[in-house]
Amino acid sequence: MKKENLLVFQETIPADLSYLADVQRKLEDLARQCSLPESEAFQWKLILTEAVTNAIRHGCKGIDNGQITARFEVTEKSISAEVRQPGPGPENQEDQPARLPEDPLSESGRGLFIIEQFADEIEHWHSRSGYRLIVRKHYPASVIPAMKDEMQELLNELSSSYESLSAYNRLGQQLLEHESLTSFIDETIENLKIGHSYKSIIICPGSDLPSGIRNSMGRSMTFHTKTIQWKSPPEQVIWDDHTEKPDFLENILPGESYGLVSPVFCQGMHIFDAIVTFDIIDSMSSQSVSLFTSISELLGLSVGIAILQEQRENQIRQQREWEIATQLQQSLLPIQSGYESPEMEFCLFHKAAGETAGDYAIVCESPTNRDHTYLAVIDVMGKGIRAALLAILFKGAFQLLASQDQSPEQILGNLNKLLQGCLGCIKEW
Repeated sequence: MKKENLLVFQETIPADLSYLADVQRKLEDLARQCSLPESEAFQWKLILTEAVTNAIRHGCKGIDNGQITARFEVTEKSISAEVRQPGPGPENQEDQPARLPEDPLSESGRGLFIIEQFADEIEHWHSRSGYRLIVRKHYPASVIPAMKDEMQELLNELSSSYESLSAYNRLGQQLLEHESLTSFIDETIENLKIGHSYKSIIICPGSDLPSGIRNSMGRSMTFHTKTIQWKSPPEQVIWDDHTEKPDFLENILPGESYGLVSPVFCQGMHIFDAIVTFDIIDSMSSQSVSLFTSISELLGLSVGIAILQEQRENQIRQQREWEIATQLQQSLLPIQSGYESPEMEFCLFHKAAGETAGDYAIVCESPTNRDHTYLAVIDVMGKGIRAALLAILFKGAFQLLASQDQSPEQILGNLNKLLQGCLGCIKEW
């Protein structure tokens, strides 16, 4: 199994000893981060200094613009230093162990001897690209105590963030491709369960979820019919003890469990609550919780888009109804410009408050009695399509009764009876 890096740095420098201080400084910072004992930090600084110095002096000798790469790596059970150089490296190192030079003032060979005495493992090999040396020493877990917990937690958070971003990108593309909100939710939840230890995932409608979207989401396999009755403003609740499960979830989530409930908001509306449970507490890692919360927010975004689309469709439908009503009014309720006869003259003026209205005026003569001229003014309570349709109904009935040469009293009485039957009225004039 490949070892997981807990802490690592890598630096590439020109083959110049003046840059050695930069590598030493980074090593010191790394040693402090993983709480390496001071004695061990000093020895590693010495080892890395010797290895980098040898690489600069010998590995890059005769090479223009040579560069050295130094890498220092900390895992849970070992620490290793690696130095790469473009040169061929020392000759016959495999067969001849390093020894202290006979001359105490000589520097040649001293570095390799120190490295071999310190290290538990030494790996080195030659290749066309140069020479590589790896020095490794094993440690019990107690030597680097702070690193194991803090750095692993940091790595888990970074891994969770990366997974969340990856899921956002992948599911965001799926959101554009899906035509059905239900299928998108179901597929997202199923993909979320792959590789993760979620026991169950439930989505409960929020208090502000529109009825049309609620009916659409109701076809999802994870959608619950009941709404959580929050006793306070909705907020994320996590319980890692099955005895601490919130009381308001009892009717939705019976039995013992570990998990969390995460309210999701969009456009200021509480649209749904996402609930996830786990079989065992060890499965409820920060990574799983973070990923679930991120995906819940993505689902909230998809529901928000569906709400906006529904609102847009309602506006288009309403606009179309207004257009139809306007056409009806223009064709069935044309306003007369005026009326003239030898005895009288009428001038009619009409101005509606909106595109459609129920106010109307009509002047007509009796077809059988030229002495009878009728003037009717209609003032419908309200406005819009309903008012226009009522005025159209009144106009047709009035013209029919007026053509029978009835008196105004008879016309109003018969109109009352006719409209009473059509509109469900119970009173007569």
